[in-house]
Amino acid sequence: MAGLRGEYYEGPNFERKVFSRIDPQIDFNWNGRSPAPGVPREYFSVRWTDRLYAPVSGTYRFSATVDDGVRLWIG
Repeated sequence: MAGLRGEYYEGPNFERKVFSRIDPQIDFNWNGRSPAPGVPREYFSVRWTDRLYAPVSGTYRFSATVDDGVRLWIG
């Protein structure tokens, strides 16, 4: 299955892993709802891992609209 492995945690600092799945794309609007079974609707963390492949060479933009914080590592 194509996508990134999402590991969902209680707490904003990856305190306790409660759920994992393959997310086909990272484009969510949880709007105050829990992102996954067993994950609180607030004060949670998600870590997506795997490889991204650019279909063509060029410049790509990553963006996020969040209310508590985001970190992005590529490479």
